[in-house]
Amino acid sequence: MNTRARPPVSVISAGVQFAVCVLVSLWLGYQADRRFDATPWGTLAGMIIGMVAGTWSVLRPLWREAEQNGEEGNRQDAKRRR
Repeated sequence: MNTRARPPVSVISAGVQFAVCVLVSLWLGYQADRRFDATPWGTLAGMIIGMVAGTWSVLRPLWREAEQNGEEGNRQDAKRRR
């Protein structure tokens, strides 16, 4: 298991990325509300879409890293067994 800590810049970047996804989607939903007079449905849809997109964009690199570490761990275990 890798116990290396994540750099603070990476954590801050993930937070900013999540916030930008939510805010952009929220703004687009608000604009849709104004254009189609559908208050509050556009804003709610924008918020939900933004939260899903933000969560996905933050978790995707973590999943890749875990997948790579899992493969490396499996190789190391196989070498130990020999």
